Amino acid sequence: MLDTRIGTQVLISNYPKKGSERLAPGEKRGGAKITYGNEVVDLTLEITDYMTLVATELSALRNADLELILKVASERGYTCWEGRGKKAVQRDLDLDDLSQGLKSLIDKRVKALANDERSDTYTPLAKGVKQHNETGDTYVSGILVDERVVTPAPNGHLPPSKSGGKVVAEKVISRILNLKSRKWRQYRLTEGSVTVL
Repeated sequence: MLDTRIGTQVLISNYPKKGSERLAPGEKRGGAKITYGNEVVDLTLEITDYMTLVATELSALRNADLELILKVASERGYTCWEGRGKKAVQRDLDLDDLSQGLKSLIDKRVKALANDERSDTYTPLAKGVKQHNETGDTYVSGILVDERVVTPAPNGHLPPSKSGGKVVAEKVISRILNLKSRKWRQYRLTEGSVTVL
């Protein structure tokens, strides 16, 4: 078993990412799909107490200045999409998008704190390490500190999605407030080799 504590860094070498399927270029709905983002990487995670992280972020979110965030978002040129398919149009984020995104981010953290990491699915083994009760697979989770591509994905990175205002707003708020949870990751330890640094 991994001997991990808060602040421990874990290196996962030669981890094969699953990737995501998308329609191949030029294909219509129901057509052929190809996999993007299935590269092999070396990852470094820092073990963190998730509940402490969530509580800290909840405080930051409740004190967020949306007018200031909108100003920074405009300066950085963040945009979102409205509509679907060929009718989708790109537009600037607005205050309503940010309000919805902020509410969603706060609600997710309130729910996480109320749940307090209780789970019938996993058994905790150490800080940041848990075992799936049915499969026996072990997972490690923490803040992604570094990721280096060992073998690039054959079809490249996942193309950017045409996300709506609320979804983009959540990402923008998280980035501007530098919320560490946006780099929270979980990896199955049966993939790749693991070293505690």
